[in-house]
Amino acid sequence: MIAKLKEESPPLICCFCGARTGKDPMWMEQAEIAGRKLAEAGFGIVYGGGTVGMMGKLADEVAVGGGKVVGVLPEFLKHQEAEGGARASTIFTQSMHERKNTMYQLASGFLAMPGGIGTFDELCETIAWLKIGIHDAPLYIWNINHFFDPFIQLIDNLKHHGFLHDDDLTKVKIVDDIDTIVSSLKEAIPIHK
Repeated sequence: MIAKLKEESPPLICCFCGARTGKDPMWMEQAEIAGRKLAEAGFGIVYGGGTVGMMGKLADEVAVGGGKVVGVLPEFLKHQEAEGGARASTIFTQSMHERKNTMYQLASGFLAMPGGIGTFDELCETIAWLKIGIHDAPLYIWNINHFFDPFIQLIDNLKHHGFLHDDDLTKVKIVDDIDTIVSSLKEAIPIHK
């Protein structure tokens, strides 16, 4: 099923972002902008499947823009995060591990936006998979309003202490502008229609 869905879909960007709105309305506005720009560029998304928070806003905007939206949602989160509804093809899984693995298999690229622990879990696992060669798709961290600066400091600390090397992160790009990210994704990933 995953291979067929990937074959029949435009390139899907796996998006990690908050299931909450954050305190500042700017976060939701940025999710809306990202969704619109990804759809305009011809990309679809695969994401955590929820209708709430930044992830819900992102998915709504991709769908409104005519982009393919694939949600991947564990059965036990159905009532907490709600289903993707009519705007998304929803794949239900039994566990969080299965959810992430399904998202990664469908992804042609990755985009991390602000979010909570779940977002950082997905981001760190994706970085680890890229580092050891399980995945080789480009990964962009959208550093909106310096949100990821503490994470960048942590990465620098890992490098300083010898637990990470620069060449471990060649596929990870930290960018503060969504237009640059979308343009780079278009260069890296062929769009078939």
